[in-house]
Amino acid sequence: MRRFLRIALVALAALLVAGGGAAYYYVIDGSARGARGYAVDIDTWRAIAAGAPDLRPTAIAVEILAIDTIPFFASQAGTNRTPYAMARTAFKLESAWGDTLIDVGMDRAIAARAGSQDTFDDAAFARIEAAMSQARRIAVTHEHPDHAALLARTRADIDAARVVRLTQPQLDGIQTYRRPEDGPLELPGEAIVALDAPMAIAPGVVMIPAPGHTPGSVMFFVAMADGREVLFVGDVAWNIDNIRLARSRPRLVQEFFMVTREDRAAVMAQIAALHDLWQAEPDLVMLTSHDLRQIETLKGEGLIRRSF
Repeated sequence: MRRFLRIALVALAALLVAGGGAAYYYVIDGSARGARGYAVDIDTWRAIAAGAPDLRPTAIAVEILAIDTIPFFASQAGTNRTPYAMARTAFKLESAWGDTLIDVGMDRAIAARAGSQDTFDDAAFARIEAAMSQARRIAVTHEHPDHAALLARTRADIDAARVVRLTQPQLDGIQTYRRPEDGPLELPGEAIVALDAPMAIAPGVVMIPAPGHTPGSVMFFVAMADGREVLFVGDVAWNIDNIRLARSRPRLVQEFFMVTREDRAAVMAQIAALHDLWQAEPDLVMLTSHDLRQIETLKGEGLIRRSF
């Protein structure tokens, strides 16, 4: 499946290149510079995260459930066909208050549907399941199965009213993507938050609305106990250079290879706003969900630990 996707992407891109103007429109055009419509307010995020400094996260751990390889131009518009390693991840924020999970990933069956079964890590999956049972808070960046599928299961060992925090668009999306055997995801009202503006979901952790990649997409601003700041951008960007260079995914991927088409204008505005924020706040770490190279770099710098 993954090999088929790579071949399909390259073949379709080649056809579009042969089409001249279509190549620029579907493959090369990705500049988000000058895009407007999404506002970031880091001062507000910091104010919301300011309380209880001794309960803020002290460590970040990542589990990598699988690694896909796609042409780089699929993650960033252009003509670069070199392989790009796309990690399927879940993150854990550890603190004295309790652990917060950001994304919970998928199981092997869903990985197979995505073509990721060959690199699927069963041990990582088991550690995520164990972490879900012990977490004080569980939230997701958006409703796609590789980020949220494990929430579609009925889990008697999770007190959803106390632990889970989803928005209504996320819940609706998870229902759309769930497998029939999972049954409906039934959550108490306390687990569903109305996210009209940034809000705290745990000490030092702020959920920020960012619809575009999906209707339920959010970001998380995390103020660490040691003063470092991390912004989990989810799938707004698939690699950190999307933000650094202000370049989005190509229309080819957005329109032909996504289950539901993302709102390109909204994502472009978010990338432009994050690019400006990156320039204004060089110490802020913007963490993508899928960029294996970035994850390995941050691991080497001591910000992230591999394995829950």
